[in-house]
Amino acid sequence: MLGESTQPSPALVALGNEGMARRTVMVTDISMLVSRGLLKEGILSELKGINGYKNIGFDLFQLSDIYRKNWDTIADRTSVKMEELDQTEDLADKIVTAVGEREQASQMTAEATRDRQAAFTIYINAYDEVRSVIGFLRRKQGDVDSIAPSLYVGRVATKKKPADSGDTPQTPVPVPPTTNQTNTTTTNPTQPAKAADTSESEPYMRS
Repeated sequence: MLGESTQPSPALVALGNEGMARRTVMVTDISMLVSRGLLKEGILSELKGINGYKNIGFDLFQLSDIYRKNWDTIADRTSVKMEELDQTEDLADKIVTAVGEREQASQMTAEATRDRQAAFTIYINAYDEVRSVIGFLRRKQGDVDSIAPSLYVGRVATKKKPADSGDTPQTPVPVPPTTNQTNTTTTNPTQPAKAADTSESEPYMRS
């Protein structure tokens, strides 16, 4: 039902709920009068609807005006009293006024934000100009950063280190030195063992 962009105040919500209830009663009553031929068809066509507090306020004004313009015809056929029309118009005025004050406050806030941003931009540009002049005059000393530090120091995002790929070399485990260097011969159990060579250990025998 509510079309405003910001959260309404509790006072405006209360006014809107009261206005919505009163609008419903008046629309129902006028619809009955139309069905009985006391009011013309389409008399409610100019109502704005319930989308927004301002529309509710305007509809209350419109409904009250319908009653007043046709009062001589419907005075003894309607459940709405003349004093209620005064109350309805007073309520409609409160709703429309509250919405107007709210919209004005939102506009002032937006304007203040724009002014603040514009002032900050002017300041940044002026500071950069001053810093450029100091840098030129103190180019030999190279101390511009100590006189007029950059406003952007610390705002530059540092590059993230690449994630570890899992290829970190591991420290090799030292192998303890062996104390016995005796050579051993491995015998294949599937082949017969060779006979020992005795050519040098035994004398040569002629037949």
